[in-house]
Amino acid sequence: MKPYYQAWKTSKYNFVLCVDCHYPPGFRDTMAQADLFAGTLETALPVKKEPNLMAGKVDCVACHDLSKKLSLAGQSAKCTECHDKSYRDMMVMWQGQVGEAQKAARAALEQADAVLAAAKRARRDVAAASNLLGRGRMDFGFVVKAWGLHNSDLAEAILMESKKAALRAVTLPGK
Repeated sequence: MKPYYQAWKTSKYNFVLCVDCHYPPGFRDTMAQADLFAGTLETALPVKKEPNLMAGKVDCVACHDLSKKLSLAGQSAKCTECHDKSYRDMMVMWQGQVGEAQKAARAALEQADAVLAAAKRARRDVAAASNLLGRGRMDFGFVVKAWGLHNSDLAEAILMESKKAALRAVTLPGK
């Protein structure tokens, strides 16, 4: 894998991110957020990846004051510098939608873990199911690390695919 500071130079969006020069605590989380924002992340499951509408138009500091601890409440206040106050409500809605998708995917992944553990104890073949579940778990973890608000549509799509993978995995173990 290329170092992140080189990877942006080859992206089709060709925009500079804060992490290109600064490596704050939580650098890997910041990379995940940037990849989600730009729609450049690599997923283990097939997902149509679209960048956030603002990718390539604004950089991190256009929305974030990196000298302050970021919270949704504090961040949404920054949004009103460019948008009307209803934008705050949209951020809360996006957070809720991603949160609900994350809960549903987590529940499906946990259920699949339990079903596959039982199938394994029963000496059934769980290799294909475990592989599929692992890919779903990997993509789920990426969205959790990246927070979904940097590209809520893509985050929800990834979480939906993770949930589908988990639901499909429980049908795969042999009899």
